[in-house]
Amino acid sequence: MKTVLKHLFKLMKIRIAIATGISATVGYFLSTNDVSLIFLGVFFSAFFLAAGAASVNEIQEWKFDALMNRTKSRPIPQSFFSPKEAALFPILFFIIGFSIIAMFMISPISLLIGLSAFILYNGFYTPLKRVTPFATIPGALIGIIPPILGWSFGSTNFLSPQLFALLIFLFVWQIPHFYFLLLIFEEDYRNAGFPVLTDKFSIIQISRISFLFIITLVFVSTMIIMTDVNFNLPIFILYIVAGGVLLFRVRKMFTMANSAKFYRNAFMQLNMYVMLVLILISINKFLI
Repeated sequence: MKTVLKHLFKLMKIRIAIATGISATVGYFLSTNDVSLIFLGVFFSAFFLAAGAASVNEIQEWKFDALMNRTKSRPIPQSFFSPKEAALFPILFFIIGFSIIAMFMISPISLLIGLSAFILYNGFYTPLKRVTPFATIPGALIGIIPPILGWSFGSTNFLSPQLFALLIFLFVWQIPHFYFLLLIFEEDYRNAGFPVLTDKFSIIQISRISFLFIITLVFVSTMIIMTDVNFNLPIFILYIVAGGVLLFRVRKMFTMANSAKFYRNAFMQLNMYVMLVLILISINKFLI
């Protein structure tokens, strides 16, 4: 049973599914002052939709996954599931995810948002990665759909400065996130035949671009709380301190090309910072 769960969690990319659920939940928190247990529905609907999309992605790319050290241990390349067997799981995940949306939504637009995420991720972004190294840009745009889904559970007014600040924050984060993966696993991507950005730019150029995006990320993070009418100074100070620590730790990116180990550490620190910001947004909401 443990082995089955282990491979199932790999198929559904459970860490990404959890992160997707969290970002959707934060979107919900920002949308309403009447926070209720609906947030559990928001989390699990986004979680299962992300798990479904990730499972479909692994079915789409399993032949390429088998060529990369980073992904060759996934369940389909390892023949733990055949592609046909694996296809049963996303069907189940999508049924659960869309059923939860139908139970808690305040407008059918939530269903459309969830469906658009699947279509754009699996129907557009996944094949685009085989065509251009700049697929990260539309990929990052697709990555901001979960908080929009979460927002739709609490409000149908999407013209909110706070929502826009959150979306920009998550979009900006994904660019260095993807670039760090490239700098860590460049040879893997190249061996699998994916177009790589290092054919267009040098490593130091990509490193500097990533650093500039991180500076922007730290700035935008403060905009999320400053657009809240219930401005909380201690939380804002924590934003500043966390952002300063992140910039200090990755400062070498602007002056030199670094090792894969450095970029791996920077990747972890970047993602920890983003998760901390999302937690602080949630805490600030409950301090109102």
